[in-house]
Order: sequence, then C-alpha cells, then structure tokens
Amino acid sequence: KGIATVIARLGLTCAQLAPVAAMFICCPAWGQSDKLIDSVERHLGSYPNDRKAAALYTLATYYRRSDPAKFSGVRAQSRVFLKDEDPAVRTYAEMIEGVYFEARGSFDSAEYQFIRAKESARDAKDDKIVAIACASLGRMLIAAGKAGQAVSNLMEGLKLIDKKPDIDLGIRLRV
Repeated sequence: KGIATVIARLGLTCAQLAPVAAMFICCPAWGQSDKLIDSVERHLGSYPNDRKAAALYTLATYYRRSDPAKFSGVRAQSRVFLKDEDPAVRTYAEMIEGVYFEARGSFDSAEYQFIRAKESARDAKDDKIVAIACASLGRMLIAAGKAGQAVSNLMEGLKLIDKKPDIDLGIRLRV
C-alpha cells in the first residue's frame, strides 16, 4: 500500500503528524556525491533547457548551505528561466527562487514562489514535477511553522507518486 494510504489510516492529526512528515521531505541534493555534483556542473552547458533547469535546482539545493557564493551563481543562471514558455522549466526556476527566499528567512516570499512553482508544474501536466513542487513547498512550510499546510502539500506529493510510481523520487520523498 502507498505511504499516503498508510498515514491516512493512522488517523493522526496534522500536529501529531508534522514531526513525522519532516522525515518525508524532498531534498534533491540529499545523498548527492561531490562527483555527481561536479559532473552536473561540467555538463550543465550541454543540457537542453528542461534538464538544465532541473540540474540548476539540484545544484541550488546542494549549495544553499554549503557554498553561498556558488548558490548565488546558480540562482543567477536560473533567473533567465523565470519567463520561459515551458512551464516545467519555469517550475524549477521558481523553486530556486523559493529556496533563495527560504534561506534568507523570507518565508512569505518563499511560499509565494513555491506556490507559483506548483501552479507552473500543474500547467506542465507532469505529476513528477508537481510532486517535487509539493514536497519543496511542504518542506518550506515546516520551516515556516505551518505544519498543517505542510502536511497537506507533502501528502499531495506522496499521493501523486503512489499513483504513478517513480522509484527515485519516491525514495527522496519518503526519506
């Protein structure tokens, strides 16, 4: 059975579930080796826009705490994608903006960017990207102290993954 079904059957309230939900946060950079990050950086220029935007998001989440200068560079590269016609590309650029504002403690601005990202992901009609946007928004909402909204978004992402399994993303959402 899917994790969303199991959690729903536990009958926990949002307040009881919030600490548990913190364990189910999507962070694409968790577990990324330095070799993988180096490889992504080396090949970034050869990627098409959709892969490049996703790669920049991975780099942004990796560098947000470990290297602020590189994080700023990644953010600068991604800003050109904020007006891209492809909603999937825009989604990643908006999530990078959300990560930026979250790192600065500007949770209202971060929430706004992550909500825009979630809307762009829905426009892209790609459940995987919607799940990533939901998980990213949920993670930020936990940091902002909005446990109920966080759980709702995390559960939405988990349900999408249960509906259309993606092993890699499913592991990242559940770990």
